[in-house]
Amino acid sequence: MRQIRKFYRDYPITAGLLVMMVAVYLVMNLVFPFYATSNTAILTFGGLFGALIRVDSSQWWRIISSNFVHIGLQHLLMNGFSLYIVGKIAEQVWSKRDYILLFLVSGVFGGLLTIALAPQVLSAGASSSIFGLFAGVAIMGYFGHNLLLKQMGRSFQTLIVVNLLFNLFMPSINIWGHLGGAIGGALCAVILPNRVDPYAFSKKQKQQALLALLGLSALLLALFYLR
Repeated sequence: MRQIRKFYRDYPITAGLLVMMVAVYLVMNLVFPFYATSNTAILTFGGLFGALIRVDSSQWWRIISSNFVHIGLQHLLMNGFSLYIVGKIAEQVWSKRDYILLFLVSGVFGGLLTIALAPQVLSAGASSSIFGLFAGVAIMGYFGHNLLLKQMGRSFQTLIVVNLLFNLFMPSINIWGHLGGAIGGALCAVILPNRVDPYAFSKKQKQQALLALLGLSALLLALFYLR
């Protein structure tokens, strides 16, 4: 119990995100006992489905809610463990506000890429946001000067590449969400201020990253509606 309280005290945002993920999972299983992994349950609790958003613009909230919905206990445990690992690092690199922004923007960008390229796929899970956190730390390690971040960044770069390669052979996994999350997280890490290496990126690099994020988002939205 003492370790749990310490974790909440030291990493309140990561702990809060984990609690939200677990809470949604538990409520899903209460509302849909034995059917919590069904398409109906996933859609009811906020799963992302591009075809639905296309015909009903009021459904855009799903692009955020889907990050907290998980398809089965294994899915929840895998994402929860990954968030526990990378979240503790991210919470030291960025402020609480910027960590939340990085998490959400990564998830949204992963969602945009998903609905633009696979609008008929029903997807859910925090993987896009988690890939964004890994990519954010990796990009900090690659361009920054902090030796510890450089070491972790190299490990995360390899992890991201290996995972994306595995995704190619696993059709049940949403590779577009993972790829989009990684791209969004990397760009966000350049834009947002950080605590450990505030001069890692120049003002020009930050502006270019912001333009790239906005431009790619606009392109994906256009692709989604014009296909």
